[in-house]
Amino acid sequence: MNALKNLSDFKKRLLFFIVTILITPLGFATKFYLGPGSKWVELYAGDIFYPVFWYFLIMTIFPRLNYLLLAGFNLLFDIIIEFSQLLEIPFLENIRENFIGRTIFGSGFDKNDFMYYIFGNVISIIIYSLLRRLSLGKR
Repeated sequence: MNALKNLSDFKKRLLFFIVTILITPLGFATKFYLGPGSKWVELYAGDIFYPVFWYFLIMTIFPRLNYLLLAGFNLLFDIIIEFSQLLEIPFLENIRENFIGRTIFGSGFDKNDFMYYIFGNVISIIIYSLLRRLSLGKR
């Protein structure tokens, strides 16, 4: 039984929004981290947080979506964004000139990013599953 189905849409949205709010500063922090492994964190850790952010933002808006289907579409979106970095589309290049634009649309193609996008979507599924179990425990 899916315990999240028993929660009202408002409560689901609130739960998913809280995850979104918690993940956002972590994703931004990867661009400013200066400690051990800072190069890896700057280049790849954000690629893990990026799909988690989008997953839970979309779940906040559409709380009844199938969580596995969303992860698949989210991964597809991540891949499209990554490949778009190979193209020099003036509109996207203008957006990528600022921090938020680079954060959303990236700044350079890196085939290694795909592995981290997959990992981020798997983490999204795990977080969703944990939230489902936690809501079961409250019954």
